[in-house]
Amino acid sequence: MHQIMVIEDDPVIQEKLSMLLKSNGYEVILPKDFFNIASEVKTMAVSG
Repeated sequence: MHQIMVIEDDPVIQEKLSMLLKSNGYEVILPKDFFNIASEVKTMAVSG
């Protein structure tokens, strides 16, 4: 399964994108810390 990280600070848009992607078979990752987004992206790249 492919992973996609949704980097969006608007919770409504983030949720709609997440639902759309999940319904199309993607594993969606939502960042927890926007202040360290580069670190979260690197972590995802290494683990994915």
